[in-house]
Amino acid sequence: SMESISTTINAAKGALDDSLSRFDEYSMLWKDNVEETLAKFNETKPDLSMFTEAIEQFEHMDLKIEAMPDSIPVGSLLLKLDDFKLALTAETATWKAAYSKQLNKKTQADMEEIFAFADDLIKRLTRPVEDLEDVRLAMNSLKDIRENEIKFDSMMTPIEAGYAMLAKNNVKIS
Repeated sequence: SMESISTTINAAKGALDDSLSRFDEYSMLWKDNVEETLAKFNETKPDLSMFTEAIEQFEHMDLKIEAMPDSIPVGSLLLKLDDFKLALTAETATWKAAYSKQLNKKTQADMEEIFAFADDLIKRLTRPVEDLEDVRLAMNSLKDIRENEIKFDSMMTPIEAGYAMLAKNNVKIS
């Protein structure tokens, strides 16, 4: 009868809702906007550890998605998850790529800062020394090197680690 079909459907709906709630932890993949989330993330002036944490969050999701069963029995229904798992993995890849691209931009900007400083120093130090003013300029250049040495040394490790992470995630480095 119609009443028993309705009862069966309502019972299955409750069990289905319970089964589907296990995927709520992934909802940010399709609910949140990648660009808006990344813009907010960039406002925090993220360092390498923040990028690492963000990217590893998606790598952890990938592992959990991979470990999901291919189907879930729900009463008399069988939910096949193959396409859903594929879609989730594609979404995590999109998020990882967005964060990786931003890390690439930051790392590139840091490298460009170092290169610009080095280029400026090379120009100043390769000038011929003909008088005391030239000696003063050369001494100031050496002073700049000493003052910036720690800063640039502290930038190199995160730059190297950032490029290593980009390579690990198969991001084309520009």
